[in-house]
Amino acid sequence: MKTSLLSFVLFCLSALTAHAASATLDLTPTTGTLTSAVLTTGPMLDRFGVGVELIAVTWVSSDAGNFVVTLPTLDGTIECIVTDPGATAPSDNYDITLIANGFDWLCGKGTNRDTADTEAFVPLVGDGTGAYGLTSPTTAVKVRVLGAPVLTIAAAGDAKGGIFYLYLDRR
Repeated sequence: MKTSLLSFVLFCLSALTAHAASATLDLTPTTGTLTSAVLTTGPMLDRFGVGVELIAVTWVSSDAGNFVVTLPTLDGTIECIVTDPGATAPSDNYDITLIANGFDWLCGKGTNRDTADTEAFVPLVGDGTGAYGLTSPTTAVKVRVLGAPVLTIAAAGDAKGGIFYLYLDRR
C-alpha cells in the first residue's frame, strides 16, 4: 500500500507542475528558517475527479533541531501528507505535528520520519471498530480540518531541512 500511495502522490506532483497556479504564502516561523511556502491549485484530481490543493513548506531547522510555523486557516479534508527529507536531510526519526484546537491533525503518524526516504501517509481518526452510528461513530475516516494549525518539526538536527506536503480537499 505504501508504494501505491507514493506512486499516486508522485503522479499528482507531476500533474501539478504541468498545469497549476501557485501562490507564495506569507508565513513567519517562530523557530527555524522558512525557505518557501507555496499553495498550489489546479487540475490535480483525486480518485473521484475532484480538485485537491497542495501546500508545500520547505523548511530548515534551528540549531536546536526544531522548526515551527503557523499555517493559514485551512478548511477541508486532508487527503495525504508527504514528507521529503531534502538535500540536507534531517536526523533519522525526526517528528512532525500539525496541531490546531489541541488536536494533532496528523493523528500521531508524523513521528519517526525517515532521513533518506520520501514517505506518504493518510491521517485517519477513529479506532476502526464498530459500525457507524450514534453509539459507535469510530470507524477510521480522513481528518476534516478547520483552523490555523501550527506545523512543528522536532529532533531534526542543527540546520537540517526538508519539505512538508499537505494535500487538502476543500470540498
